[in-house]
Amino acid sequence: MVLNLIKDELNRKLEKIGKDPFLGYVLTGSRAKGTGTEESDYDFMILTTPEEFELASTRLSYAFEQVNEHYFKGSEDFKSAEDLEILLSPAPQTKDYSVNPQTVRELGGEVFRDWKPIPLPEALKFSSIARDVLHVLWSKGVNLDKKASEIRRLKNFMKKIKVEIVGGFQSELLVNYLGSFDNVIKRVATDEPIVYDFHGRPTEELRRNRAFTNDYFIITDPIDPSRNAFGAITNDTKFMWDKMVYSSRVFLETGNIEPRPLPSGNNYAIRYDVSRFLDESSKFTKLFGVGNECRNILKNERYGVDVVDVDVGEELVFLNLEDDSRIFWHVGPPKTLKEACEIFEKKYKGGGIVEKEGRLFVQRERPNVKDILEENGFEVVKF
Repeated sequence: MVLNLIKDELNRKLEKIGKDPFLGYVLTGSRAKGTGTEESDYDFMILTTPEEFELASTRLSYAFEQVNEHYFKGSEDFKSAEDLEILLSPAPQTKDYSVNPQTVRELGGEVFRDWKPIPLPEALKFSSIARDVLHVLWSKGVNLDKKASEIRRLKNFMKKIKVEIVGGFQSELLVNYLGSFDNVIKRVATDEPIVYDFHGRPTEELRRNRAFTNDYFIITDPIDPSRNAFGAITNDTKFMWDKMVYSSRVFLETGNIEPRPLPSGNNYAIRYDVSRFLDESSKFTKLFGVGNECRNILKNERYGVDVVDVDVGEELVFLNLEDDSRIFWHVGPPKTLKEACEIFEKKYKGGGIVEKEGRLFVQRERPNVKDILEENGFEVVKF
């Protein structure tokens, strides 16, 4: 019902501004793949040729604005204009997938005139927009709709634990690779980085690839071998992966998607002003970055405090510590490293050095955690 209403409205808009620069349009995203829910957006791709892209973009700018501002606001069948996204893209193809008139018709789209698909490598120069229809074609080829419930579970899990950079497409790739929601959770809980290539290249080759050098988590785009679909999780943003690991272990232990209550006595909250960041994603990323910075400060040799988990609120960063006592065991070198042991013993002479499991330890006293954080410029509001 709603889909037909949208298509009727799109046809009217395109007739009004003239269909000359347009090839047709097609539904993309989770609704096209059969993995969406009643809450999913309607994502439409309007197709053009590279030569006519600029003209088409100019013509559509006003029409898009009108559609997005006024479309179905008064309809009981449609929640709001924000639930409709319309994008413009040249019609691309890859080695295995081609957006041609036949495939558009097969996907239930509208074709205004025939065209020749853009060959590689030009097809992949149009960023993520050009891939949307190709991803739909790939999903049809692997029968992704049969795993729709597993994909929804994983997407909801990631949303619940606030790792939203793992969205619908990333959830689809993980479930396709590992088979089910449970398998993904078990695999993540091992804390072993996931590296998988839909194009059959060995792990060693991917790790040597310049494009993936700083990426902690690699699953290549099935239609674009040069792109890591999980490129947002790098060595610099590993805290996102750490949160996935922790939450997966909690789920396996408790069967609950909610993070377990943090143990009393070892919790600290830091206030950080993120008002200058306009969107929620930027605020969220910044707060987790602050949490990761605190983790690194507390973990260093002087303090030796292990942060078990980092979570965020509106303007707060929550730290759960394994042990926040003032006395801690500082880990020294293994006994096999004689020179390092001599330096360690000289440095902590008279400090009560002990040997345990072939390694040296010394008991030390540190400032309390609140003082450590405040000395490094953080505002502790709860401890």
